[in-house]
Amino acid sequence: MRFFGKHGVYPTEKKWTNQEFIVNVDLSYIYSDAEYLDYTLLYEAIKTVMDQAKETLEELCVLIQENLFKTFSVIQSVNISITKQVNIGGPLKSVMVSHLAQRN
Repeated sequence: MRFFGKHGVYPTEKKWTNQEFIVNVDLSYIYSDAEYLDYTLLYEAIKTVMDQAKETLEELCVLIQENLFKTFSVIQSVNISITKQVNIGGPLKSVMVSHLAQRN
């Protein structure tokens, strides 16, 4: 999923509105006829978090995980990664953070 936001620690990052963030979510769930994964609601649960300005990708990952677990009782585990383009010089073009969590 592709989002744009003002996430970052540095003042210049907080001013940029066109920062691109790529969010990937792998999840495992328990199949149930009574409850299913509505992908529109899944997207909205992630978008709700990505619309909030946060300093770190790690914080965004944890907030997405918490929101998914709260919204969907059938989700048992998630692996969330967020990639961000960076402009800090040198050969580094992007950074990615991954967060793996299981429901207790």
